[in-house]
This record gives sequence, structure tokens and C-alpha cells, in this order.
Amino acid sequence: MRILLVQPAYDPAQMLARMNLLEPLALEILAAYCAADDEVRLIDLRLEPPGTLEATLERFQPDLVAITCLTTTQTYPVQQLGRLVRDRMPGVLVAVGGHHASLMPQDFVPESADVVLRGEAEVTWSPLLTALKSGADWHNGPGVCYSEDGRLISGNGSGLLDSLAGVRPPDRSLTAPYRQCYFHFHYRPTALVAAGRGCPFRCTFCSVSTFYEGRYRLREPGDVVCELAGIEAEHVAVADDNFLDHVEWSWQLARAISAAGLKKTFGVQARSTTIARHPDLIAAWRAIGLSEALVGFEFVSTRDLAKINKRATAGDNERAIEVLHSNDVAIWGAFIVEPEFGADDFARLEAYVAEQDIDFPQYTVLTPLPGTVLWQERRGDLITHDRRLFDTLHCVLPSRLPLDKFYEYLARLYKGSTRHTGRQLEWLMRLDPFIQSTVLQTMRTLTDANAYLLGHEQADCEPSVRQGEGRL
Repeated sequence: MRILLVQPAYDPAQMLARMNLLEPLALEILAAYCAADDEVRLIDLRLEPPGTLEATLERFQPDLVAITCLTTTQTYPVQQLGRLVRDRMPGVLVAVGGHHASLMPQDFVPESADVVLRGEAEVTWSPLLTALKSGADWHNGPGVCYSEDGRLISGNGSGLLDSLAGVRPPDRSLTAPYRQCYFHFHYRPTALVAAGRGCPFRCTFCSVSTFYEGRYRLREPGDVVCELAGIEAEHVAVADDNFLDHVEWSWQLARAISAAGLKKTFGVQARSTTIARHPDLIAAWRAIGLSEALVGFEFVSTRDLAKINKRATAGDNERAIEVLHSNDVAIWGAFIVEPEFGADDFARLEAYVAEQDIDFPQYTVLTPLPGTVLWQERRGDLITHDRRLFDTLHCVLPSRLPLDKFYEYLARLYKGSTRHTGRQLEWLMRLDPFIQSTVLQTMRTLTDANAYLLGHEQADCEPSVRQGEGRL
């Protein structure tokens, strides 16, 4: 069987996404579960010129095209890709998977895809391939979602694994032509590795627990080390949404990496509570290469943290900052800007970030994304259904301030984040030209209030083109 795997290009709305360019791990996992006699191609349209998909379809003549859709802002590009495949090659099965597609399959079937595979590739992919090759009915496979007579219908069984024991490592051979272009922070090339999946917490703005149905699973440390040993890149970005939270397992993995003599640097996502309560664990990970941590501090007060069910305190955040600073780990600090913010709230956040000396602050607008508790509570309050604006950099809920003023303050926050601390200067000096042009253009956009307003103007002007089939 000829199988084409497609990573969609960036949508212009995805400003923050351009700060990193990571390998399409989901597609590499699909490739790992193809049979030896399958002919598989992977194209990363973020790194290809226009017309690449059309040319590949013509040359390769695939039997199956699989497209990944991770975020809500990728909805329209993925819809367009699915339609293009159907127009060029009627009869070829189009499958869409990924985080957003799993949560909102109605965005894609039936108009731009034949099937959405909801959940994890290890469960959903092989049964689909087996059915297609044998001519059997694929509609009852695990995680399958399709449309029949205008109704969404799901196949049999969950699309999730009970355990990550024995999962195959991604097939990175298909992304070899792009390898030197993948970067994270100032590291190029970079590899992306998943050591676990899910999260035991239930923050109201996050859909991870919904996607994984509350499951939190970890791979065997030895399996993770084997995968790391086979990666040439020096830097590894860990894909886990909540790395280090299982403390005993984290110690086991650190010891296994050290014993294997692996020389890597690591970028991780971790909770402030874990960091604050286990400084010895952070020191151990620093010793084996931990270089930066993305930490969701979210708010500056315990009261506001409680509103989003963060299960952390302002004290936890401040202690975590101390631990990371003392271990010379760069802090990528994530903070939430509420649509209800006034001028005083923006000023308080700006002062807090400067006082705490956050190396790389990131500010996102509180957004009710599909699959979140916030979505259930606030979707009736949405002021737009345009998927491009669900990038967590635009207000999709009513704002207290006029939008032009709101974005003026948001842009000011990002201007303040480029104050060129010692860490930032070191980072800027280490950026190679390939990364530098992308990062600097992104920062220019983030510090321009008019760039945010432009997104709303485009949504107002192009609703018939971009609204898709159905409302969020």
C-alpha cells in the first residue's frame, strides 16, 4: 500500500508556533506502525514550497493520505488539504488525526475527510491499514469516526492504550531530509521525544486530560533511554505535557540516562509544584543536561490559580523560580492574560515577571478551547467562531477593555519580555541565521498591537471562506 503522511503548513495566524519547529512526531509514529511492504512518504509542508502536495500526489499516487491536526488553528489548513486530495485523486481515502481532530471530528468528516482517527496511533492506525488491505469494512475499528446520513458515527472501542509498555519508537528515517531544520530554543537540530502521555491534573483551560480520558501513563525508563541513544541530535525536547510529575519514575530515568553515558541537553515542560518540592530532582536533571523548562505559572496570585483549578500556589511558583535559577536552568514562563484584565492587571503582571527575573516570558489569552472545562462553561459567550483566532493570542471572549487597548497592553508585555537580560543576550547570540530570522519576525509581530487586530479584521472580512462546516 502507498501511504502519504502530511504535516500541514503553518497558518499565518500561528504566531507563537514559529518560536520552535519540531519534528512531526505523530506522523513518525504512524510510519513506525506501517508494514515492511508498505511504501510510505512523509511531507512536512512547513518546510516545502507551495505546490508540493499536488506534485507528490501526481508522482506517488497514494492509496491513503493521512493528515495530522494538532491545534484548533490548523483546522482550515487541514480542511483545505483534505479537499485538495479529494479533488485531485477522487476515491483515495483521506484520514485525519491528532489532538484537535480527536476532540472535534465534525470539523473534518464528511466534507474534507473520510475518517477521523480519534486517540493514539498505536490503537487506531494498524486496524485501519489491515482492513483496507484485505478489503474488509474499516468502519468499526477502534477510534474510528465517520459520517453517515449526516450523523457522526464512532467505531468500536477506545482509541487509547492502557499502557505504553512496548510501544514502538518513531520512524525518524522519513524526516531525515528535514532534520537539520528542526529547532527548539537555540538548538538546531533538535529531536522530539515522548516519555509519557497524559496528565493527572484537571486545569480548566487545558484539554490534555480530556483527550487522554484522564489517563497518565509513562514508558519504561529503559525504553526511553534506548530511543535517546539512537538519536543523533544533541538537544532533545521532551513532548510530555507534565514531565517529572511522577517523581520516583523521574529519578529512575535520570539514573538510567546517566548510567548510559548519554550526552544530551533537554528542554521539558514541568509543574511548579514538582520543581518547588523536589529541588534535588532538578539538580540531578541539570547534571545530565536539563537546559530549560517551560513552566505554566499562569497567574501571580493563589486566588487566581484556584479559579483555574491549578492546584498550585503563588508560593509554589516563586519557590520553583528560585530552584530553577539556582540550578542555572532557563525559565520559559507561561502566563495567562484574562479577557477581563484592566490596565492595573497588565501592570501587575509586567512588574511580577520583571521582579521574578523570568528569562523568557510567554503570555497567552485565556481561551475556551474544545475539550476544556472552560469550553463547557463559556462557549456560549464566544464573540467569534473563526478557528484562526483560537491561537491563545486573541480574545474570543468579551474583553473588559476595548480590543485596541487590550492588544496595546498585550504587545507591551511582549516588549517588556525582550529586555535583553543576560540569559536572553546569550540566547540571541547563539541563534544561527536560520532560526534568527524566524524568531525575530515572530517577536516583531508579538510586539505590534495592530498585528493582533488584523486577525479580527480578517475574520470579519472572510467568514464565508474560513468558517468551515459548522460552529465550534
